[in-house]
Amino acid sequence: MFTDQEKKIAADAFNVYMQVVNSNAPASQVRAIAEIAKSVMQKIANPDASEKPQKLPGITEDQFENVCMTCESFKGGRCSDSVAIKFPGKCDPILKYERNKPDSGFTKGSSEE
Repeated sequence: MFTDQEKKIAADAFNVYMQVVNSNAPASQVRAIAEIAKSVMQKIANPDASEKPQKLPGITEDQFENVCMTCESFKGGRCSDSVAIKFPGKCDPILKYERNKPDSGFTKGSSEE
């Protein structure tokens, strides 16, 4: 557990770090680093919550358990895929999973893999 003083120092350090990154890195990299920094600060603020996998809104329980939990983009209990974050359920792994389900309405071989 971190003390309030330690949490403040970590937050201040991330703010300075983000200023340096913001002035030296491309915008896409800044956004990615900012998400990571936000995640770290959330874990510092509430360490118990970081252990629970977080399902993106719009993802079904079926998709979460059968796709997200085994996906290489699912790291640290959350999805890191930019498409999935912006458009939950529209990432390639979920689309392939839905296409390959027996009741999907698609016939095998009719879709690109």
